[in-house]
Amino acid sequence: MKKKYFIISLLAGTLTLSLSSCSWIPAYTAPVSQGKEFDNDKMLEIKPNMTKDEVKYLLGSPDIIDTFNPNQFIYVSTYKGRMQYTEFNELKLILTFNNQDRLVGISGNYAPPTKEPVF
Repeated sequence: MKKKYFIISLLAGTLTLSLSSCSWIPAYTAPVSQGKEFDNDKMLEIKPNMTKDEVKYLLGSPDIIDTFNPNQFIYVSTYKGRMQYTEFNELKLILTFNNQDRLVGISGNYAPPTKEPVF
């Protein structure tokens, strides 16, 4: 009789431990990268007074063209290292054109390009 209770309690303990072990070790989630990332060489090629077509040839189609402001190209790049954490990195490159479709402004939170290598 004692042996039967011992086996049942051992099985119940093993089951409890195996079900709760999932919360001890977090599940792996792959990092998620979306959008376009521009290297230093591409950023150096962007020059004032470029046309929209030249910018599209160099950087590709923009991610966002605002319906109310078609003279603005927005390129977005996002990165999330682990899905269960809230670390979220978003980079935006905003290119503004005048009415003659010429580049007049560059803004956003991309690092400015440099001619020297960055270590």
